[in-house]
Amino acid sequence: MNAWYLICFLSALAIFIAFANQYILKMQTTIAITTGSVVISLLLILAVKLQGDSTALEITQIVSSIDFNQLLLKGMLGFLLFAGALEINLAALKKQRWEITALVLFSTLVSTFIIGYLSFYLFALLGWPVPFIYCLLFGALISPTDPIAVLAIIKQMRAPEGISVQVEGESLFNDGIGLVIFTTIFAVAFYGTEATVLDIGELFLVDAIGGIVFGLAIALVGHYLIINSRDVNIRLLLTLTIPTAGFAAANIWEISGALAMV
Repeated sequence: MNAWYLICFLSALAIFIAFANQYILKMQTTIAITTGSVVISLLLILAVKLQGDSTALEITQIVSSIDFNQLLLKGMLGFLLFAGALEINLAALKKQRWEITALVLFSTLVSTFIIGYLSFYLFALLGWPVPFIYCLLFGALISPTDPIAVLAIIKQMRAPEGISVQVEGESLFNDGIGLVIFTTIFAVAFYGTEATVLDIGELFLVDAIGGIVFGLAIALVGHYLIINSRDVNIRLLLTLTIPTAGFAAANIWEISGALAMV
């Protein structure tokens, strides 16, 4: 079995889990697929450990060879955020832009520091002292909400439009801001032990504002090309080009691809 066959089988398996969940468990789809993936992964590990199954061993070797940091943060994340942003009502988002901006900036930063401080003191209390910068890194990692899950839950609950737009907008943008905060703290933790507050602020602003400006630029260009194209296939290709080439360009220029896609 090669990597392509594995991707095909995993795609089919994800569809089967989602379809079965519709009639049996009736959980939120993303949660059901995640749970099913964890269960199948555990079964594969058990098959290798207990019976030495050759197929299971081959699958685990292929999966182990994948660099998930590159696959997720440098590839799949662009599609996830772009797809979520397409569902947002822009007119309603514009009306509540200040509320969403306040929620995104302050809630993510405050959550990062609260979790960082609590983790720092909790680890010290347990006798496992961890440097404060790593606790902040952990806080930045878990503070953002999952935009895809939030969008699905909001639709399922049929929440009022005002609340729906606030929660959806906040979840999408704070994912991008959270990634910027995480990468900034990560750079300080592992590459800049002597970094000053100004250095950190500069890194954050370049990453965040650069991503937003670049995102607006490719959005305007993409919108112009799509509305002036008469071929449906070209429109489809343009829609695929934005989260692929756009996200890749943002990563190359070291600005926030997540904010650019949103």
